[in-house]
Amino acid sequence: MHFELERTGSAQAFETVLKTMYSRNEVKGIIVFACDKNGFKPENLDHILKDCPVPIAGGIFPGIVHQKETLETGTLVIGLSHKPDLSIIREMSNPDTDFMQSLRDVFNIDNIPDTIFVLTDGFSSRISSFINAMFVNIGLERNIVGGGAGSLSLEKRPCIITNEGLLEDASIVALLDTKSTVNISHGWHPIKGPFKVTEADRNVIKSINWMPAFNTYREVIREHSGQYITPDNFSRIAMSYPFGISRMCCDPIVRDPVMVDETGALTCVGEIVEGAFVNILHGNPESLIYASSKLPTCTAGFSLGDNSVGLIIDCISRALFLKDRFKHELDAIHLPDIPLLGFLSFGEIATQEKQFLEFHNKTTVLSILEEL
Repeated sequence: MHFELERTGSAQAFETVLKTMYSRNEVKGIIVFACDKNGFKPENLDHILKDCPVPIAGGIFPGIVHQKETLETGTLVIGLSHKPDLSIIREMSNPDTDFMQSLRDVFNIDNIPDTIFVLTDGFSSRISSFINAMFVNIGLERNIVGGGAGSLSLEKRPCIITNEGLLEDASIVALLDTKSTVNISHGWHPIKGPFKVTEADRNVIKSINWMPAFNTYREVIREHSGQYITPDNFSRIAMSYPFGISRMCCDPIVRDPVMVDETGALTCVGEIVEGAFVNILHGNPESLIYASSKLPTCTAGFSLGDNSVGLIIDCISRALFLKDRFKHELDAIHLPDIPLLGFLSFGEIATQEKQFLEFHNKTTVLSILEEL
């Protein structure tokens, strides 16, 4: 496995690094993590991607991680020694898109490898349905890891990198010939609940306990912190108070509210089904960093040599919440002498201990990948 970091963020520099990477005889596929501040758009990137002679999969993110450094400008290019099997799923927000059939086609091959890498447009409104269809099609026998791409502006833009160019409202599924581990942690804890989601539309919670969702949410925050949350200060205060979907025998699945509308409906990163029970969670820098320090990295049977990397997928809202202390979170994740590469995401996709597959928010995912 090879990787190169291009720091300027220019399309021309990316093209140079990309060509250098795919010119290596041993490189049979490429993964790309690019920063949103690069300004990559179809008009300056599509011709570069379409000329790439090997399979390419990637995304555009608010930031990328290289070793213990976080960058807001630049591009990571990772060369794979084995050709990945890539599939594109389009119209991720369309209620008529049949994820079950699309994924049945993806996995209709012999010898599905142990690792499945998934990148999706983080602002698509049916990501959880997509993940559920993946679980039905493939189960928990493979490690599935990935995350949501997008811009910190919260505007929907083309953000999925493929051989066909930059795509919007799409996902790319890469079957990787690697061994892997996947571990998750978040450090958020319930302060009140459970509450019943009594009306929801995909990733929008309209009512909780038959009241406008914002009314209930606002009152819990006022009781806990004394702060009065409004539409004007919503993004600042809400980052400390995500929802947690109750799960038996495991930590809650976090849902990040990012917007409130005039009706009191709350838009989240990821779906919450009507009838679900949720708690309102809270955390602080210490609890988040402690949780990351406890990410297990079981590496029995791994050589941890030149063919290994640590893949970190860390939610952008954690970085915004921790601010200058985000570097402490990266420092807390110990890896034994292998590179740490990854990105800041809008939602994280991961299997956990062969128990469940989910689309997470405000969560850290750490995976060890080792090419066979």
